[in-house]
Amino acid sequence: MKRLSLLYCLMLWSMAAMAAPATFVSDGITYCVTDSLSRTVEVTAASAHQQLTEAVIPAVVSDGDTEWRVTGVGEGAFYMSALQRIELPEGLTHVDRMAFRYSALSQVNLPQTLTTIGYGAFGETLLRGVLEIPDAVTEIGPYAFTYTDITALRLGQSVQEIGAQAFWDCYYLTDVGNLPASLTVIGDGAFDNCGITSVEIPGSVRHIGKHAFCNSLQEVVLHEGLETIGEGAFANTNLAAAEIPASVRSVGYGVFSATPRLTAIGVAAGNSHYKALDGILYNIHADSLICCPGGKTDEVCLPSSVRVVYLYAFCGCSKLTTVVLNDGLKEVRGSAFDGCTALDSIRVPQSIEFWSADVRSTAWYGRQPNGLVYLGPVVMGKNCTESTLNVRPGTRCIAACAFQDCGAKKVILPRGLVTIGDYAFASSNITSLRVPATVKNIGSSAFNHCGLLKRINFPKGLERMGSFTLATCQKLGSLVSYCPEPPKPIDWYHYTFGDGTCTLYCPVGSKEAYEHYYSKAFVVKEVGPLGDLNNDNVTDVDDLNRIINIVLGRVAKPMQIYLDYYLLDLDGDSKIDIDDVNELLNIMIERE
Repeated sequence: MKRLSLLYCLMLWSMAAMAAPATFVSDGITYCVTDSLSRTVEVTAASAHQQLTEAVIPAVVSDGDTEWRVTGVGEGAFYMSALQRIELPEGLTHVDRMAFRYSALSQVNLPQTLTTIGYGAFGETLLRGVLEIPDAVTEIGPYAFTYTDITALRLGQSVQEIGAQAFWDCYYLTDVGNLPASLTVIGDGAFDNCGITSVEIPGSVRHIGKHAFCNSLQEVVLHEGLETIGEGAFANTNLAAAEIPASVRSVGYGVFSATPRLTAIGVAAGNSHYKALDGILYNIHADSLICCPGGKTDEVCLPSSVRVVYLYAFCGCSKLTTVVLNDGLKEVRGSAFDGCTALDSIRVPQSIEFWSADVRSTAWYGRQPNGLVYLGPVVMGKNCTESTLNVRPGTRCIAACAFQDCGAKKVILPRGLVTIGDYAFASSNITSLRVPATVKNIGSSAFNHCGLLKRINFPKGLERMGSFTLATCQKLGSLVSYCPEPPKPIDWYHYTFGDGTCTLYCPVGSKEAYEHYYSKAFVVKEVGPLGDLNNDNVTDVDDLNRIINIVLGRVAKPMQIYLDYYLLDLDGDSKIDIDDVNELLNIMIERE
């Protein structure tokens, strides 16, 4: 009997659920059933809502037969409507994504039962004045109140997370009160472009996101418990002082960049990940320079231990006149000197292997003539108009974007070159290029959109290569790779090579590996043993005859064009060996 009774009850519940309407209208508002057994509904989107200027949402509504509890305002319920004022009932637990976004809403009282405010829920409305978040709310979604005219914020005592850009572009927001002890996450850009001048971050906060705070910020207090600070979290602010707590284990790029009043960054004693030297932020081993405060003046000399200068490291240091980079430095990353308008002298050591920083905003760069610009062993382009670019010996790095959009068809790269930067030759007019054997790094999109490029080689010592290196090189006919293993990243399968007949020559024994990754982009062929110029899989006197024929063919050409081929050290490793014989394969391909 008990089993029959249970089945009977389930049948009745099922019939009741089937009888419940999916949506219904009450007093001009459309509701959608969310749980027929619990008798709950939420306001749902409807075209009739677009013309409403005022609305009262009751705690309980009826469809004519049954009463339903209203527990939420659904996704896009009043999106882009004329609604100016609304009353929300106690018992409401959620306001979903885009519920009031782009509406004319100027005032709202949030019920104390509310727990969740969704993505963009009140974004870009006309809300103004003081915004009070109820104590039951635990999460404020991304873009929830972005671009509103609120002037003050009072967060409830249960808020745990403020989503990305939640209050972004709230220009008139100057007062956030005391942030609650429940708060653990302040998302990316949460208070960016606001009017806040002072804020104290409680010790409960574990993470501050990228670009979290605003331009007008003058004072910030960070407490123990904070663990991670995102990229540019306090960049472009008016801070005069800043200290990183001992608990912080991760700091993003440019965390205090472009801060003209900040002359020194402090690190609390006991921090096991970071240290401050002369007010500049380094990692604990001082082999990476993280951030120089924007108010630093005159000269900065790097400690001998530094090997890497981070992205945005000196960004916005508009009073800095001299930077002396230490011997042993290996890498200077992008935007390191952006906005260093007074920077008149940069000393770059011969140890440098990777340079992606743009220095066009510096005073030093402004004094340089047209043509090639050298910053020690680093070369950059400046209004290059030559048909042939001859990069001088001793150059170790071609800077990022150095010859982008350059009109030169021929480029001669020197022995000893280590790095070709991101976008270095992108959209240029080069037709062929011989990459020296000393090159270890080729950046992302280095030859992207080189529509005239027909031939290029990759040296066997290549260690690092970015993505889209040869993307949309539609006339590429041949690529010689001396790398025993296919270069990474493996993303050539979706490159564009015109009619798909481009040939990739790879070292003997590696054809199968190359075909596994590159068969969609290339016709893969082995080059044979070292020195096997006629591809008969043996290095013998016939190959020597081939070399003699090639050299004699070159001698018959105008001397000034082929001078770079007469030295037998063709791969630029400062010695003459079998690798130079292999380099002649490139010449053979050019002639055939």
